Amino acid sequence: MKMEYQVGFLLSRATWAMNNAVNRMMRENGHNDISVAYFAVLQALWESYGLSITDLG
Repeated sequence: MKMEYQVGFLLSRATWAMNNAVNRMMRENGHNDISVAYFAVLQALWESYGLSITDLG
């Protein structure tokens, strides 16, 4: 089976494309200092007051 038809490869490419699209939209809207990865951490902190560093990791 060709690599481009394997599920893991397709999921990896979809994740890459989504991250790039969101990062681009953030930059276009003046949020140059935040990325998808940072946003996930900030959201976890927002939703879980008192979350320990270990739990956050």
